[in-house]
Amino acid sequence: MSRNAVTFCNNTALLSDALADLKDSTQVLFDCEGHDLGMRNPHLHDVLSLDDTALRPIFDILESSAVTKVVFDGRMDYSALYHEFHVEMKNVLDMQLADVKSRTVRGEGEQQQLQRLCPYLHKREVYGQRASYLHVHCLNGLAKCAREHDIPSIGVRPFLKHTRWRERPLPDDHVHYSAHDMAVLRAVHDRFLEKGFIDSDLKEQSARYITLCKSSQPKKNHSSFCSPLLPLGIIDYVWSASSTICSECQRNLPTNLFPESSLRNLKPQPKCWVCRALATRANLYRS
Repeated sequence: MSRNAVTFCNNTALLSDALADLKDSTQVLFDCEGHDLGMRNPHLHDVLSLDDTALRPIFDILESSAVTKVVFDGRMDYSALYHEFHVEMKNVLDMQLADVKSRTVRGEGEQQQLQRLCPYLHKREVYGQRASYLHVHCLNGLAKCAREHDIPSIGVRPFLKHTRWRERPLPDDHVHYSAHDMAVLRAVHDRFLEKGFIDSDLKEQSARYITLCKSSQPKKNHSSFCSPLLPLGIIDYVWSASSTICSECQRNLPTNLFPESSLRNLKPQPKCWVCRALATRANLYRS
């Protein structure tokens, strides 16, 4: 995909043209790029060489409940917008969640769910402690998701250094990278729509997912928010009168999402199934 195939809006004139194209849209594809995007003290640049006043119409679209935003793992996008621009993105469909949910529809069972956790977690650990991983789901990245759903290759995604997002003029390969991801996201969304993988619960689940960092921005490499494991209580949320705060992710979760043995003695404070898995991996690689 060439740079000429997209409009790179880095001045108010180009932004005005883009807004004219968007004004009647009821759905937009959205993605942010940046070095340590959404993390505490990030390098979030350009937001296209425009100030907050010029970007306000874009922010209005993101905050609009009348316009659906299609994203793929919108957690850090939301974090960057909310904590740095005070923009709360609403009405979101997250295709990463739709991908996880589609697995059951496609006939995947417990065995395939556990297989996906390897080799991120050691096979002996996963199958030796099978009951500990029944609530734990591995996430796909956008490229792997597209391959898994037999979406034809859309050009070549360049390899790049994410620290260079701060450079101006923006390198051509970074523009190519962004445009490529948007093309893949569109193809994924269209395939999921065709297959019926976008159900009526997805918006509510997406809202829970992208707002995980609403209370504060995560520190760089914070495992609970940056791992390839789906946080608990997103697609499997069930209200419970009995809940416990996880010592690692600090989320208040139903007690069935914790190892029963850890709840008998709350010292040390228990970890949820996902945070337990992350701690187990860290210990395995440390030893």
